[in-house]
Amino acid sequence: MEQTPVLRPLGIGDVVDRVFGMYRARPLLFIVVSGIPYLVLAIVVALLGVGFGEALDFGTLTDPATVEQNLDPEAVASGLTFGLIVFLVAIVVFSVQSAALVHAASERYHGRETTIGESLRIGLRASPRLIIAGILAFLGLILGPTALVIAAALTQQALVLAVAGFAAIFVFFLLITSWMLVPVVATVEGAGPIRSLARSWRLSTGSRWRVLGLLVLLIILQGVIGIVFAFVFLASFIADPLIRTVLQQAANLLTSVVWAPVQWGTFTVLYYDTRVRREAYDLSLAAEALTRGS
Repeated sequence: MEQTPVLRPLGIGDVVDRVFGMYRARPLLFIVVSGIPYLVLAIVVALLGVGFGEALDFGTLTDPATVEQNLDPEAVASGLTFGLIVFLVAIVVFSVQSAALVHAASERYHGRETTIGESLRIGLRASPRLIIAGILAFLGLILGPTALVIAAALTQQALVLAVAGFAAIFVFFLLITSWMLVPVVATVEGAGPIRSLARSWRLSTGSRWRVLGLLVLLIILQGVIGIVFAFVFLASFIADPLIRTVLQQAANLLTSVVWAPVQWGTFTVLYYDTRVRREAYDLSLAAEALTRGS
C-alpha cells in the first residue's frame, strides 16, 4: 500500500540517517541490484579473457627472455583492445547500476515497493542518458579549470598563474557540487543529458556547501567500511601471498557492492531534499495525496 512520505528540509545527518533507514528496511533489494552489474562485468571480462587467449599473457612482462614477444605489436594491440573493451563495458554496467539504485532508492523513499528486475530495467533505459551526461560533465570538469590555468600561463606572470590555480580549484569544486544530482535527474525525471546538467545546477544552487559536506562524509564512511571489511577478511594476517591477494580483492568487491546503495541513495535523498527546499515538493506530494483520498 502506497504511503506518502513525511518530507521536510533535512540536515546532512538526516540525509544519511534516511538512507541507512531505507537500506535496513530492504537490504536484499539494494545489495542484489548493486551486485548484479559487478557479476555481469566479471562474466564479460572472463569471456574476453578466453577470447583473447594467449595475447593477454601479461605474466611474462618482466621476464627478460620474453621482452621481444611482449613488445610484439600484435600482442600490444590485443592488450590495448582488451583494456578498451573492458573500460567501455564498465562504463555501461556502472551507469546501469547507478540508475537502478537511484530508482530503487526513489521508490523506497516514497514508501513504494519495487523489484530487482524493475529497477535494473529502468537503469538500463536510463544508462544512455547517464553516459552522455557523464561525458559532458567530465569534459567540463577537465576543460574549465585547464582553460583557466593555460590562459594564466600565457601571461607569464607568477601572481596571475597562482590566482588562476586557486580559481581552477574553485571552478572544479563548483562544477562537482553542481552536477552531483545529474544521475538522479536523468533517472527520476527522464531528462536528457543537457537538461539533466542544467536541472542539477539549478537544484544545487544554495545547497552546494551541503553537497560538499555530504561528499566528504561519504568518503569518510566509505573508508571506514573498507577498513571493516578488510579486518573481517583478515587479509593482513595471512602469510600466503596468493590467498591474501584473493581475500583483499574479495573484500574490495564486497565493499563496493555494499557501499554503492549508500552512495546513490544519498544523492537520491539529497535530490528530493533540494526539491523540498526550492520547489515545495513536500506540499505538492501532500496535495496529490489529498486528491487521491478524495
